[in-house]
Amino acid sequence: MARPSKPAIAASEKPRILLVDDQQGNLLALEVLLDEFDATLVRAGSGNEALKIILNQKITLVLLDVQMPDMDGFEVARLMQQTSRSQSIPVIFVSAINLDVAHVLKGYECGAVDFLTKPIEPLILKSKVRIALELYRKRRELEISHAALESSMRELVRIKKLNELLLQSISEGILRLDAEGRIQYANPAAAALLGNGDTLLGSLLSEHLVGDEEEEMISEILAHCMSGTRSQFIATARRMDEIFVAEFTATALTGDDGNMLGVSMVFKDISAHHKLTNKKPLNDKAS
Repeated sequence: MARPSKPAIAASEKPRILLVDDQQGNLLALEVLLDEFDATLVRAGSGNEALKIILNQKITLVLLDVQMPDMDGFEVARLMQQTSRSQSIPVIFVSAINLDVAHVLKGYECGAVDFLTKPIEPLILKSKVRIALELYRKRRELEISHAALESSMRELVRIKKLNELLLQSISEGILRLDAEGRIQYANPAAAALLGNGDTLLGSLLSEHLVGDEEEEMISEILAHCMSGTRSQFIATARRMDEIFVAEFTATALTGDDGNMLGVSMVFKDISAHHKLTNKKPLNDKAS
């Protein structure tokens, strides 16, 4: 049974090789030799035509005849170097004259990456084109990977901003406490509920509660969280010169290594719905 062939690459995604020669017979010969490559071959019969194609199409490689009337290959390559769109396109010069040192140096000064002499040796031509296309594919893979990375980074930034907006718009107060019960983070709702703004950070949560047993109660809550237990409790909190009844839910925050980093406290004002009767912690196992 014959192996299934690989799916063909869409023409728009294939590398495009521009063949430039004023002799149609030479162009046809190049096309026959390069037919085995999965690339789109584009013809140009003059330097001016080649430059127009380069400006309007995404060209991967140029095989450029040196000796052409009106505009020779050196001039075409020199003009390509003056435009950002084309200055990075590799150019292989095809020449029928002897490649003396001055001739080669002139070609490299114009942007050539390699030379071929006529009559063209098929194996040498195919080898040089294969290397150029492989470099192109590697570069495209890097560009795609870089674009994917940038897209992922933009998505992370978007998610971060959404999370920040969510925390800012949520009506419940959210606090993050360290292992000693000091406030490390407070969302806008928490700052509004406790009425202390920036002075919340670094203060003990117990300082914002009313009563003589609050410090001991918070220590007990932290101990419950360290053992993997979620705690719920009701306490009287202080907002400037005003007091209110608040319902708290405490959950442990742990790192990747399982060590406790602190405690998350979510709370809300329930003064209108609940009369304070008991401040004893109500503990239940974390799900």
